[in-house]
Amino acid sequence: MYKSYIISAIRFFQRNKIYSSINLFGLALGLAAFSLIFQYVLQELSFDRFHENSEWIYRIHVLDRDENGEELAQEITSGVGASLLEEFPEVDAMCRVKPEHSEFIRFGEKNIKVKDYAFADSSFFRMFCFPLIEGDAASCLREAFSMVLSESLAAKVFPDGGPIIGKSIKLNNKESFLITGIMKDPPKNSHLQPEAIASFESLNSMHRCMLDWNGGWAFLTYVMLHPKANITSMEARFDEFMERHINNQYREYGIELFLKPLPLKKIHLHSYTKGGQTDRSDYKKIILMSLIALSILLLAMINFTNLSIALFSKRRKEAGIRKVVGAENASLIRQHLLESVVMAVLAFPLALIIGEVFHTQINSLSGLNIGLYGPQAGLSLLVSFFIALLAGLFGGIYPARFIASTNPLIALKGNQGASGNPFFRNALVVFQFFIAATLISSTIIMHRQMDYVEKFDTGFNGDHLYIIPLQSEKARMGNLALCRQIENISGVLSAGSSSEVPGRGFTRNGYTPEGFKNPKLMHVLFARMDYLQTLGLHLVEGEMFTNLSDKKSIIINQSTANSLGWDQPIGKKIARNGEMTVVGMIRDFHFGSAHQKIGPLIICPVPEYNGDMGYNYISLRYEGDPIIMRKQLESLWARQLPEDLFEIHTQKEMQIEAYAEEKKQGRLIDLFSALGIFIAAIGLFGLATFIGSLRQKEAALRQVLGASSWRIHLLFIRQFIVWVLFANILSVPFVWFFMSSWLSHYEYRIALGFQYFLYSLLLSMMIALVSIMHQTWRASKANPANMLKYE
Repeated sequence: MYKSYIISAIRFFQRNKIYSSINLFGLALGLAAFSLIFQYVLQELSFDRFHENSEWIYRIHVLDRDENGEELAQEITSGVGASLLEEFPEVDAMCRVKPEHSEFIRFGEKNIKVKDYAFADSSFFRMFCFPLIEGDAASCLREAFSMVLSESLAAKVFPDGGPIIGKSIKLNNKESFLITGIMKDPPKNSHLQPEAIASFESLNSMHRCMLDWNGGWAFLTYVMLHPKANITSMEARFDEFMERHINNQYREYGIELFLKPLPLKKIHLHSYTKGGQTDRSDYKKIILMSLIALSILLLAMINFTNLSIALFSKRRKEAGIRKVVGAENASLIRQHLLESVVMAVLAFPLALIIGEVFHTQINSLSGLNIGLYGPQAGLSLLVSFFIALLAGLFGGIYPARFIASTNPLIALKGNQGASGNPFFRNALVVFQFFIAATLISSTIIMHRQMDYVEKFDTGFNGDHLYIIPLQSEKARMGNLALCRQIENISGVLSAGSSSEVPGRGFTRNGYTPEGFKNPKLMHVLFARMDYLQTLGLHLVEGEMFTNLSDKKSIIINQSTANSLGWDQPIGKKIARNGEMTVVGMIRDFHFGSAHQKIGPLIICPVPEYNGDMGYNYISLRYEGDPIIMRKQLESLWARQLPEDLFEIHTQKEMQIEAYAEEKKQGRLIDLFSALGIFIAAIGLFGLATFIGSLRQKEAALRQVLGASSWRIHLLFIRQFIVWVLFANILSVPFVWFFMSSWLSHYEYRIALGFQYFLYSLLLSMMIALVSIMHQTWRASKANPANMLKYE
């Protein structure tokens, strides 16, 4: 019996190669996309779970509460961790990690860029499972100026191999560090991604930070509790702990600090916001990708079901004959269900091939390790196979019941109607294009927002602006002389040094303005006057700095004056380690990302603590060919600082870097949205081709009766266009609600308008027309005599 079923199915599929191929390929695409996105979601959810003690590790945050509101910081002072380990018996181990960025390592005559490294306590390798290839985990970070390199960084520094432990390297061409270990590269699903770990003890001999309770908010602090410890019990004692150590001093300034522990496994997708509430915006990104995966899967399953209904409806005569010779309804249902399931199961290995071909591109976009042999691949493949079976059952159950209920007498008369219930098929098409329209309009809105944040008016001119990081002590100390030599290069209009550059946000400190008792948190930029001129900032009132060594004069932005209620800010005093006088006010400019509103900013001509060492960048404005300018700067650097690493960036690159993760995820969304739209298009093509084949005689009769080619086109197009229009209308409120929520994360954003939904309608209409145009053209050009010669 089953043998005859299989033979019959093979023959039928051979006679209907186009429909069968579309059905098979469409479902395979959907399964491949779902499998890859599912693995992406699983890896995002698996972050930091590979650590053996992840259940007991917490990162300690600090909530800062004052009269202006609340602010929560993940980087806190060094003294907090040390005191927690000393005073709380529940804490089994503590580790402070001080992240560093954009530094370089020098070995011999070679400089190697290090994007991410950190200083960490000697307990680092006890708490976190980053296996050592060489070295002792218990002692490799115990001594000052010891360092552990990642496997990939070690290969860059020592490409010739040989013994590495015991060799010395220089950090930023200054301090020498002894290599005491080589660790495996951190897995992709770790929120810590250091290329090197330097011993925390080294900081005691370095001038760059403070290591007590009152300063140096630069440390990520992790605690590992005993397995039987209760974090809730600990939190109940945090207030007394903070009162004793810091709040009794801060309260007179109207400030209180509160500890907020965050479980290690929640760090990647959860964080704290103002008020200590959990921010789930990163988690919403996973929900978004999951919705896209389900949308693509639904599109593929709807295609499969719709074409299965269409294909099986052509077999009514076969079903009638089988009934006449004694076949029962149950037998017919089993036959068609088996064929549908076999088709769906055949799509599964094809989906694996497609996934293996495209997983490299997915990995380059996501930054993760996704593929057939990835860590979560087993579960993903099992779920995908189960879904393939489900698609086969779902795609076969309705047509099987429809065929089984066929009246043999009607079937044998040759009635080849498209379906016993066209409403069901049409509803599936509407739902299919509802998903496609939602993907199209959402993607368009996301693209417009990302274009907006990259191109919106920042308040300064970022064109023809180069930025050179000063990474060594020698470069920082000589920043003024370097600026003067850069200005002597032909084509350079101006150059200036600063502590930070727009695009990454500026440091915040507490300052006490005139007329206020308590300090206010304000952003601060240390910059020379020539930097302000280079950036092209607009002076609203007062004057720029006139004395490079003037520590008593400052410039503020408009937001500072507005937040303090100063109508006449010139001459006002602001205190921090002595009083400073406001000598000028500049127009607001954006120094962070579009997620944050422009905040109060103070610009000081001299770094507060480290003097010239506080200038970390030189910015220059130029005219002419940027490639020639870059070569001239590189040549100057080679003459003046031959042992330092030379790097150069454009201001646009620095600003776009703030949206790197969003752009990466945006590309993923683009890819899978395009795939979903393509699946919808090929499904509509298959359905239109099938319906067109059933209506060939109708088209021929209309031609004989005088209908024009345009009328024949309209005959086929009209019903599909109505479905697409209805689907777009249904998608509008859903997209409006979802995109309003997404845009709310940006302080500066586009306004939602109906033009985006009009774009979506036009694009989906175009997709529908392209999908069915071939069939309408064939129908209009067919010879009526060939269609009606047997009538």
